[in-house]
Amino acid sequence: AQAKDTVKEIFTAALIAEDLASTFYYNGLVGPVIQDPNLAGPGGSAKNVTSSGNAGNVQYLQAALTQEIHHAGLFRSLLGMQYGRYDPVQTFYFPHGTFDTLSAFTGMLNALENAFIGAYLNAIQEFAAKSANKQSGDGAYLEPADAAYTTEQLDYFAKVSASIMGIEAEHRVLGRVISNSNPANNLN
Repeated sequence: AQAKDTVKEIFTAALIAEDLASTFYYNGLVGPVIQDPNLAGPGGSAKNVTSSGNAGNVQYLQAALTQEIHHAGLFRSLLGMQYGRYDPVQTFYFPHGTFDTLSAFTGMLNALENAFIGAYLNAIQEFAAKSANKQSGDGAYLEPADAAYTTEQLDYFAKVSASIMGIEAEHRVLGRVISNSNPANNLN
């Protein structure tokens, strides 16, 4: 049952996920939650962390936003898209209050990153299956749209998915650090 999604479908799903993550982290950096003492502190902002805030935690969120933007750019390039205005999904909705309190924000962060980790694990498996099927000459298990990809490209896509999955796992752990959830690395 693996390798049924086309490479383009996998890239598109990943692009949507990265756009969702970018939107999430951006709103966390500009929403009321940024004034939590574990982030910029009362009266603080992403650009002005108060003495009662935690600059390191704000930097975690800024880095996560930058990484998600870069991931989206990678998938856009793989899909032959030049600008984000052509992304398939342009609007995302979050539950009311997601960006108001640290617990709501980090709860959503945890849920999103867990979903992204699972999606990239699946992408790794799909690309590996496609590569193995192509390498064995068993084209019956390859979607016609994927016939143009070499085994080396499919292997590379699996490696890139694994790399991004690792970064998403880091985001999950750093979210747990921000919320003082111990242990932060509670999954294996």
